[in-house]
Amino acid sequence: MTKVSSIVVLGLALGTTATLALAGCGDDDRPRGADAGSIGGDAGGGGDGGAGAPTCAEFCAVYGANCREANSEFASTMDCLNYCENVAGWQPGVRGATSGDTIACRIYHAGAPAASNAAEHCPHAGPSGAGVCGTSCEAYCELALKNCTGPNMLFADLPACLTACAMFPATGSPGDTSGDSVQCRIYHSGTPASENPGLHCAHAGVTGGGVCVAGGG
Repeated sequence: MTKVSSIVVLGLALGTTATLALAGCGDDDRPRGADAGSIGGDAGGGGDGGAGAPTCAEFCAVYGANCREANSEFASTMDCLNYCENVAGWQPGVRGATSGDTIACRIYHAGAPAASNAAEHCPHAGPSGAGVCGTSCEAYCELALKNCTGPNMLFADLPACLTACAMFPATGSPGDTSGDSVQCRIYHSGTPASENPGLHCAHAGVTGGGVCVAGGG
């Protein structure tokens, strides 16, 4: 073999070796790249915080964190959970909603908005919805029809309740326990009526039962 032929053969051999080495590096990189992409995707999904339907537990946690003392309408986390799940039985709604009588709306307003301005947004997240997370009459009728039934029934159906509610003064404040207002009737048709309907459904009724009346209490 001539000197020139030997050089060509050696060059081809070195080129083949380099090509195999590069291919090997590419094979090693691909699994790591796939793993890294998978981890990044998992991290993104895990940090979403918005997976699944809104829950009462989620609402009560954020409400308890941002709506405290004078801005809270619930005595405790357990009181909040009971109200959300049983007394009112709010529907989950669509996550991120800023209006409507749902858990989703209440989670929104009890979150960042309440953290910045609790006095304004905690009432939106509370039982009445304060005209944002449902109208006052929606909240009242939902409670009255759910908790005042049988011998304590106040209205035959939703239209009858809404018609009556339209006549109630809306001059009270969320959580009022007396006075002629829809807010007072919302209070009494809520937890009190769920625990003692024989007493509190009358207070939540059209006449106010001597409590939700002018100068009542």
